[in-house]
Amino acid sequence: MPLKLDYVTTAAGWTAGEWRPKGAPLQLTAAQAQYENVTLADEAPKPAAKSGAGKPERAKS
Repeated sequence: MPLKLDYVTTAAGWTAGEWRPKGAPLQLTAAQAQYENVTLADEAPKPAAKSGAGKPERAKS
């Protein structure tokens, strides 16, 4: 049986017979993955860390 690897979807849509949002994890063989909108989980871009520096609070008068 072929080895299944961890992938994540690169766009929302039908992937491997199911509707999946962008970034959804799934396991596929390399042969299956070549026909899908996926990338290896190890190579997927990580979301940027949110810093505490958001919009400054308005001074209340």
